[in-house]
Parts: sequence; C-alpha cells; structure tokens
Amino acid sequence: MITGEFGQKICGQDDRTINRKLIVLWGYKMKKKIPAIIVAVVVILDIIFISFPYLKAEYLTARYGSQFASLYKQTHMLDHADYCKVLECDESRAKCCYVERGVSTNVLEFDFRNGNWEMSHWETIWSSSGSADSLMWPLYF
Repeated sequence: MITGEFGQKICGQDDRTINRKLIVLWGYKMKKKIPAIIVAVVVILDIIFISFPYLKAEYLTARYGSQFASLYKQTHMLDHADYCKVLECDESRAKCCYVERGVSTNVLEFDFRNGNWEMSHWETIWSSSGSADSLMWPLYF
C-alpha cells in the first residue's frame, strides 16, 4: 500500500491495483512500439549485410592495396586503372578489382609463387565496348 508522510493511504488504492494498472499501461505502449522495433532491427541487419563486403574490401585494400596497384599490367592489355580494390587476400591467393572509369571493370586473380604475385585468372565484368556484361559483388563501377 502506498502511504503518505503520516501513514495515510494515497489515492485510496493498494499496491497491487497500482502495479496492475502500470503493467497494463506499459503493455499497451509496448504493443504500439513492437512493429517499429521489428522494422528498425530489419533495417539495421540489412545495412550490416549490404555494407560488409564493402567494408571488407576497403580494409583489404588499405592493408594490401600497394602490393596490387600496378599488377594489372600483367594482362598486357589494360592501359591503366583508375583504382584497384582488393576483394580477397590470403597468403597464397588474392582477388582484385581494377576499374577504368567509363571503359571496363576487370577482376584479376593472383597466386603467390616464388615470392611474387602472378596473375592466374582474368575476368572482364563490364566493358563499354559491350564485350562483357556480368555481375559481381560488391559492385564497383
């Protein structure tokens, strides 16, 4: 029972009645918030899912990018690359995306042999000449 300064009842209600009313009121407010909470959680998970490959590529590029910046020349066909993104990299294999803005996007795979990175596979993802039209994730154009 809720009492005042000298022990008198406040509002003429006992503790159980007040607690019951607070629980009902809290439950009513929570029912209105549940859809908003669900939407917020789904949006946050989507943002994490979509941004993870980009964050991974940015991290790998910052860590290993200098090793792969000019290796596109091993193709003997690409003139230059506006930028390079390292998509995957471990001790023996690497996958890099080289972008020539408005010209082409190429993914080159490298193997680490005899102390050097050597190109093992080359795929043109997009070309302005129409010779390639493919999809890759994450998207870099």
